[in-house]
Order: sequence, then structure tokens, then C-alpha cells
Amino acid sequence: MLDQLKTLQPFRALEQPALATVERHASWLRLPANRSLKRRAQPFVREMFLIEGTVAARRGEGIERLHAGALEGQSLNRRIADASEISTVTSVALIAVDLEPIRFLLNGAAASGPAVGGIDDWMHALLQGPIMRWFAPGAWARVLRVGKVREVRRGQRIVTSGEICAHVFVVADGVAKSASTQYPPGGFFGEESALGQRPADEDVVMETDGAIVCFERADVVAMAADYDPPRMTPSPRRLDLDLIPADQEEDALATLDPLPPVAVRASDPARRLRVSAKLMRRGFTVV
Repeated sequence: MLDQLKTLQPFRALEQPALATVERHASWLRLPANRSLKRRAQPFVREMFLIEGTVAARRGEGIERLHAGALEGQSLNRRIADASEISTVTSVALIAVDLEPIRFLLNGAAASGPAVGGIDDWMHALLQGPIMRWFAPGAWARVLRVGKVREVRRGQRIVTSGEICAHVFVVADGVAKSASTQYPPGGFFGEESALGQRPADEDVVMETDGAIVCFERADVVAMAADYDPPRMTPSPRRLDLDLIPADQEEDALATLDPLPPVAVRASDPARRLRVSAKLMRRGFTVV
């Protein structure tokens, strides 16, 4: 997306680090013909850039058609700000950008985002960990792209006991700590609460200044769809979570022998991922 962003009017003067910051707040949208982009009295929430296709804008009694090439990198928000309704004439591709978090860049400030380690430290630790080794490279590559980096300070609470996490967190720089566990760069936490939609058992607080990467629950769950179980001889034990009530889950896991591999299966991908993560933390080989 970086190559496309630098052709758009608001971002043409930005250097590569600043463009990378913009990319973290941008997403592709692909819509078919005859789909509403803006209804009457409904404002745009994000800045919308038409990359491919044609839209129709209603102004009073008139309708104007706009083609992607004719906009020359200008956003629909600016070009047809007075349009009461906008709809797609053909299938379209758009880039939607949340400008509020990056407005300082557009006002001329430098991109001074959190200082995080490179691919050889926190990402390497994460990708070599037991959870990420479970997935094909395309799965974790997609998830890493959608992670949001957040600067954090020593003593800042990331997870609050008794509250449900909206994200799974990975330490990018610094150290986080709960009452029972320390999380260095590459360490992850919050998955039990976020994936299980249950209150967190412990606070997680930053021991140092640093940065964390926040992954939306839906993005993490989507990884499960990319899981391709390996063929093994002999076949691993099968743990079918659909046959185990949630209130008996911990008892069932406690009876497992940690030596042979175990194949975790469930119709709920979030539960399968949560239980697999729990078993891997305990030293099981999960396939």
C-alpha cells in the first residue's frame, strides 16, 4: 500500500517513515456496483480515496460521475464534500485513512512513533515461539501487518484484572509483568481474556518504558482459518473441544499426557486457538 499512498495528495510530501505510519491507519475497501458510500446527512468517518472504478455523487437535483483517474489523488471528502449521497457505479477499490491519529504528520511534524526493535529481536522471538510456529507464514505475515504499535510507560497498566481484553498484546520493546509472569520482547498476553471473552485474571503492567503491539481479536481468530494441520505418523491424540463443556475444560486438560502430540479441534476457532495457546505454554506439542 505504501506505493499507492505516496501518490495521494495529502501524503506526497511525506518521507518513508511517515508513510509507514500512515499505512498503519489505512485499509483497502473493495465494493461492488450500486453500493452506497455516503447516505443523506451521513458524514464520512474516514478520508476516502478512489483508486479504481467510478462513483456517482448527488448534488441537489444533479448527479456527477467521478472516475478514479480524474481525481488525481484527491480524496472524495474534499472533491465532493457538498454531495448529499455517493454511490458506486462500477465495482471500486478505495483506500480509507483515519486521519485523526496522523494529523500531526500532515501538519509538518516528524514521525516519532514508538521506538521498537527490528525483525531480529521482538518479531523473531514472537515468530519462533510455540504459537506462531503453528501457522503458515502467510497467516502471521497478515496479522503482523494489522498490529497497532502503542508507546507505553513504566507503571502503565495494559490489562486490568476483571475486565475483558479487546486485544491480544505482544511486547515490542521493554518488559511487561503480571503477578505470575514476565513478558520480554516477543512475549504475548491477553489471549485468554480476548479469545475467551472472559475477564482477565491478573493485571499486566509495564515494568519499563517501551512499546506494545495490539492485535484485534478478529484478526487473531482469522489466523485459525489458515491453519493446515500436518500429517503425522502415528496420528496424534485428538482433543475435541466440542465434546467438552466449558466448565470442565481445565479438568480435561489436566488429564493430558504432555509427551505425545495433541490435535486440538473445535467448531469455535477462538476457543481452539485459546486452548492451543494454553497447552503450548505448558509445553505440549499441538498440531
